Amino acid sequence: PEIDRWIISRLNSLVKEITADLDNYDITRASRRIQDFTIEDLSNWYVRRNRKRFWQSGLNSNKLSAYQTLWEVLINLCKLIAPFVPFISEELYQELAGKIGKGFAQSVHLENYPQVQPELIDLKLEDRMDKARIISSLARAGRNKAGIKIRQPLEKMLVLIPPRAKKDELEPILSLISEEINVKDIGLVQDELLLFEYKAKPKFQSLGPKFGKKANKVAELIRSLSSEELVKLKAQGKTYLKLDGEQIEVSLDDLDLEEKEKEGLVIESGDGYKVGIDTYISETLKDEGFARELVNKIQNMRKQAGFVVMDRIKVDIKGTERLEKAIKAFEDYIKKETLAKSITQAGEKGELSLEWDINGEKAEISVARI
Repeated sequence: PEIDRWIISRLNSLVKEITADLDNYDITRASRRIQDFTIEDLSNWYVRRNRKRFWQSGLNSNKLSAYQTLWEVLINLCKLIAPFVPFISEELYQELAGKIGKGFAQSVHLENYPQVQPELIDLKLEDRMDKARIISSLARAGRNKAGIKIRQPLEKMLVLIPPRAKKDELEPILSLISEEINVKDIGLVQDELLLFEYKAKPKFQSLGPKFGKKANKVAELIRSLSSEELVKLKAQGKTYLKLDGEQIEVSLDDLDLEEKEKEGLVIESGDGYKVGIDTYISETLKDEGFARELVNKIQNMRKQAGFVVMDRIKVDIKGTERLEKAIKAFEDYIKKETLAKSITQAGEKGELSLEWDINGEKAEISVARI
């Protein structure tokens, strides 16, 4: 999978950068690179984005690929950090390789320092994944701004891409962003009018000296400009208007451009991208949001009750009519995610029973091992 090839590429780019740093005796920069890679690339992105692959039942090629990729990254990280934290790296190495035995050194300090494999570096892939993370970060900020939890699915999101970006380069990462942001559909657009409406406010300190007695008439013409005309003015820096039978030039200096989010959208901008979150939540989406919240609460209760990962359970959820509707619609999903054999709504007590607030709806959830 592309995300596996990405983390291996990032690992080899890291080895290349660290080797150069250490050759220049720049230990601080090298150690900070390792820290950033481990926290941001490996933990916050690769491991988090692949949780479903790690936890899926059975052992297929997709799951095996995730485990082998993670192992390869971790074993090389042990070698990279060995000169910096010799005891921690040794303990990790013994856990990852020492118990395997054959084919590995007795100690991480008897291993060769990692060598870069240039053929495994894919800079285009790294750049594409960087864009995915930028867009995801903006979308998360938009959700926070709108006060919508990440577990609540949304229908669509629009991404206004800068002129330098190409749609065909971004399309392969849309499914990744969709999963990260919990949105059904992502549209890549280059038309600002799909996200914004524009209005112009005349600047009389500029219009007065420029047009004299005609300044008020010019101001009225500026106020009447449509969003489409203002976008063109913004791009070209000037436009031409007709006043009393003659053509006059109006520039961006003659007005203040007011940008307003289209109704129903929450927009965040950064790194040349603008992301618009559609905040409309249908009843079906609300049902799915309730289901995801219930899964989260049941998983927390499994941990709290001391159940092991593969324990099959039975669940009872005594809640409101609104929750009952959501449970009925997404019963199979809740069962699959929590390893529940059955879901009842009779108020039965299990090994652990707790009261919860599920997106404003009260519920008492009980779990018990089968």
